Amino acid sequence: MGAIVTTDSTHVHVDFNDIQNIAKYKKSNFRRSSILNVSHVYRDNGNSQYIEISITQSTHVWQVSPDGSSSTLPIASVDGVVPSDIDHLYELMVGIQL
Repeated sequence: MGAIVTTDSTHVHVDFNDIQNIAKYKKSNFRRSSILNVSHVYRDNGNSQYIEISITQSTHVWQVSPDGSSSTLPIASVDGVVPSDIDHLYELMVGIQL
């Protein structure tokens, strides 16, 4: 499964569901305007890809992917849309920024 990301006009809500032991969170909530950066990262000649999300109120950089590969947090859906691949997840995550 993975994390369920939902948004409203001002906030991002994340329910970590079955990955809360990996994420070390059960749920998270932060302002959409606090998302500083969304980056599509390539490592090892493109064999390892993930999305990095930087948030102002945290020194932690979230590393996510659709399937949890490369030791990332899996994202099951963003506002009800299941990401089909890493490029689609990137577009969904950029779309939640204000």
